[in-house]
Amino acid sequence: MGAAVTTTKSLSTRWAVLAIVLVAEVMDLVDGTIVNVAAPSIREEIGGSDATMQWLVAAYTLTFAVLLITGARLGDLIGRRRLFMIGIVGFTAASALCAVAVSPGMLIATRAVQGAFGAVLIPQGFGMIKEVLTSMRSRRPSRSSGR
Repeated sequence: MGAAVTTTKSLSTRWAVLAIVLVAEVMDLVDGTIVNVAAPSIREEIGGSDATMQWLVAAYTLTFAVLLITGARLGDLIGRRRLFMIGIVGFTAASALCAVAVSPGMLIATRAVQGAFGAVLIPQGFGMIKEVLTSMRSRRPSRSSGR
């Protein structure tokens, strides 16, 4: 009976990990596109030209794209869970700094920081999902009996 309880607990923990990682992935996806919707309000609040609005999107996208492979490799070297936590904390802190930005330059800089932490966060999430789903699949009973 102890093994059944451990397996159930392990399975529920794996589902919780999967849910947390997916929420973080969606958070990053939404944050990458939300500036397009919020651009008119941002421009009204802190000012800026058309070029400033383009840089708000580009700062995030460029740093994310440039650092994505490096972030994935660091996860292999340092550990996915540790880098996932660093990525989520850094991404959240950068989001808070974006919320209190007082100038277009500050907002562009904090968006670049968000992109950097997103590049650390996203590959770790994908790796963790792969690990969780692979280990869940390997625990299922075999269906090779032909029934």
